[in-house]
Amino acid sequence: MLELTGYQLQLLSELSATGLRYLVIGGKAMQAQGLPRDSWDLDLWTSRDEDDVASLFAILRERCPGAPDLSPAWLSSADRLVPLTDSTLEHQADVLTSVGHLAFGEAYAARTGVEHQSLLLPIADVSTLIGIKRVSLAANAHPERKAIDEEDIRALLALASEQHVSI
Repeated sequence: MLELTGYQLQLLSELSATGLRYLVIGGKAMQAQGLPRDSWDLDLWTSRDEDDVASLFAILRERCPGAPDLSPAWLSSADRLVPLTDSTLEHQADVLTSVGHLAFGEAYAARTGVEHQSLLLPIADVSTLIGIKRVSLAANAHPERKAIDEEDIRALLALASEQHVSI
């Protein structure tokens, strides 16, 4: 079951209202796919197309007023990560502009839609989530994080098998 904080739900509502192309990825996407997965923060992968970047910049400018590097040009680049915190400085979300070698357009086309509190959320499909977890596993040197990625991959592969999804 997908569990979101008020901050996360408001952010998703703002993103959806602009028409910005984004995907929910990570632990929250696994929850939305029906897997029991503990996850506090919301991970989002956004399109780097010009219109989407403009919409994202408008939202992030309001949420990160003191971020010195934040600009449309910066958000148009690969490998950007914008951490978002609430008013108590509690980490709530990460916005990513790329995920390794994976293509956003292909992942977005394969997305699934999950309705949550009257919002239709674009969730990365199982195959994309496996690819994302493999990218994370290859890039991560921390043993505890690697173990979590390996466990996530096993759970996603089992789900793919149940759903008869080709990987």
